[in-house]
Amino acid sequence: ACEIMRDGEHGFVLSDTSNIDQIAGSMKRLMDMTFRQKSAAACLNLRARLSFDEHVRNLEQIYQSIQPNQGG
Repeated sequence: ACEIMRDGEHGFVLSDTSNIDQIAGSMKRLMDMTFRQKSAAACLNLRARLSFDEHVRNLEQIYQSIQPNQGG
């Protein structure tokens, strides 16, 4: 999901999990109820893109794009 979510909108993507300041800053933002509500709503909007059916459709498109030409 980190390829789809936007840092600071859907949550946080930590570039360095040992960076205590980054972790603390992210946790502090999560204490803000308004941010959490906006983030939750943004995450709910991602559901369709992260669904199993969408995943299968994407895989089918990839397989079809690399399939040898059957026409000739």
